[in-house]
Amino acid sequence: MENITTFDLLASFLWTWVVGLSPAILIRFVFLKRPLRKRFVIPLVIMLWLAQSYISFLISDAAEVEWRLSSALVLVALASFFILRKKNKLQTNN
Repeated sequence: MENITTFDLLASFLWTWVVGLSPAILIRFVFLKRPLRKRFVIPLVIMLWLAQSYISFLISDAAEVEWRLSSALVLVALASFFILRKKNKLQTNN
């Protein structure tokens, strides 16, 4: 078993959560600025999950380490779903 350094853990955390959630956050709060319908969110989250899994595979292949599907990416996909569906609490009724 290889030794895991603090840098490895930090890089893994940043890749998984920060980079993984940034597309959903950008789509929801910067580009569209409104919640999306479920029928649009589900295919979008699946495509994001597949892209992140593929990029993770490419990185592990380049680093010559064994690739395995991370359960954290499934959690990122679920968090992305809820981010894209989140309604604004501060919406004003004019």
